[in-house]
Amino acid sequence: MLLVASVLVACDPPAGDPGSMEGSTGAQDVSSTSGTTASEGSTADMDPPQPPTPTEYNVVFVTSSVVRADFGGLEQADEICMQHARDAGLQGTFVAWLSTSTTDALSRLHGARGWVRTDGRPFADEADDVIFDSFYPPALDEYGVHVGLDARPWSGTRFDGSRDEDTCEDWTSQTAWAVRGTPLGGVSRWIVGIRGVCSESAPLYCFGSDRNVPLEVNMPTEFRRVFVANNVTLDENGRDGADQRCQQDADQAGMPGSYLALLPTETSAAADRFDLTGPTWVRRDGVSVWENATDLPGGDMLAPVVFDANGAKSGTLVLGGAPSPGDLPTEGTCEDWTAGEGDILVGRSDMSGTAGYGGQVSTCGPDRAFYCLEQ
Repeated sequence: MLLVASVLVACDPPAGDPGSMEGSTGAQDVSSTSGTTASEGSTADMDPPQPPTPTEYNVVFVTSSVVRADFGGLEQADEICMQHARDAGLQGTFVAWLSTSTTDALSRLHGARGWVRTDGRPFADEADDVIFDSFYPPALDEYGVHVGLDARPWSGTRFDGSRDEDTCEDWTSQTAWAVRGTPLGGVSRWIVGIRGVCSESAPLYCFGSDRNVPLEVNMPTEFRRVFVANNVTLDENGRDGADQRCQQDADQAGMPGSYLALLPTETSAAADRFDLTGPTWVRRDGVSVWENATDLPGGDMLAPVVFDANGAKSGTLVLGGAPSPGDLPTEGTCEDWTAGEGDILVGRSDMSGTAGYGGQVSTCGPDRAFYCLEQ
């Protein structure tokens, strides 16, 4: 199990709501890619994977089964979490991440500290950190199985951890709507992803709540840096101009090394620009975005990039051009990265998995972003 220790890097919270989506915060999620969806029913009758290794920290997970929103309230939700934890052999007391008309979800975690996922990767140190300063997204179930993009747990909670006005009548009704999260999301996108109707079925987020152990995260001994260049306007300089912007942002932030934009051409993939035999790329807080450099072409991000060169965090549409950095463009390249018109494959800087790079079709701009990787 991966449990690591070093020094936490503090970062300022974003100015706006990173859980919001461009154009709408309604029932349509930013990612159309399908994934593994949790199924209804008890996990007790399943042939489960190997139970997670015990840990001194609290554990956070997504339930491997789903429930309709009229499950009966917070007490019943907590019991669902406890049952899933017991089935997987997880120790401790667990509560559901849910708000009601009188309870903020964030308040249910105060008094506890130090959360890891069921694979041991760090999630958050203090309760307030789960909102804006989380590390790896809460994308695993109680057995350590990745839940996929279609698993969108009930939340009923706003991006700041406070209660939303819609909570399916405090989780007793199948009418109306409620906020659901996106487990592959970073910043607060894991809390606010879509609004779902209460008659649908969805999993729950479950948090260990009885341990108070400081959680610290290691910066790898060898690494390369990755960040987001935001508010980009494409011009006649094309990809060379994007490279210049990457280097300019890095230099202004005092980052050593040389940087290139993670953008393809019509004849070469974006990943071809980088040495895949070197160290992997990490965010400013030490979180590895890919397990190894060789994972870059596949595009399956362990964590969202989120940070710009100065340490500010945001959720924005990122130019990709291809389904993954190892693929050739499928929706064009914004006229060789010179034009702000036309369709393009984009990801989101606050999403992990394949949704972080080329998960949806959007337009070339203006005010898009792209990823900058150290060579």
